[in-house]
Amino acid sequence: MKLNLQSIRIAERLLNKPFGEFDLSSDKDSDILIYSAMVANSDEVFTYETYQRLPNKIKGKALKQIFTQLSFMNQFNDEDEGKTLKETKPVYIGEVAANLILAGMDAHYVLYDMYLFELRDYFKAVETKIKNKLENDRLWAYFIVLPHVDTRGGKMKSPRDLLTFAWELEEEKEKKEKEFKIAEAKFWEFMKSEPLKN
Repeated sequence: MKLNLQSIRIAERLLNKPFGEFDLSSDKDSDILIYSAMVANSDEVFTYETYQRLPNKIKGKALKQIFTQLSFMNQFNDEDEGKTLKETKPVYIGEVAANLILAGMDAHYVLYDMYLFELRDYFKAVETKIKNKLENDRLWAYFIVLPHVDTRGGKMKSPRDLLTFAWELEEEKEKKEKEFKIAEAKFWEFMKSEPLKN
């Protein structure tokens, strides 16, 4: 039994919360996750009520498998990324999986074969692919519009003048903040320096 994205998607739906908010010390959350993994990895569909009637020995064995897989995946966690993720709004794994599939990845691989720790790498790759396509489309739109625009006023010098993307605004903001911090550090360094003696 594999803790795949499909099992997490089922559990998220049943618990009505994102995977990052699951409390596996809670009997309900861990029970739902075990049930979801069983359903996602089985050829037969059965209800949660049916699962609850299963012998504790079967449930215990499944729980052990789930925790072994979570321990396996935890070794790939980046501590710095974990701090960043705590600052952001939790995301449903189901939504991330759907976005990867819509971006062209094989649905069966995403839902049944991909490990949770692989999501970050694939999502970054898809994001880069989408950004590159949008920037390419903007460049062609710029070339098409350019002959029809008066460029003497200097209003459209580059494709960014036609359309600026959100990530470019963010990059510009980060660049300005970095420049400000450097200037501030130089200012305080200057203020601490000894005056020139004649």
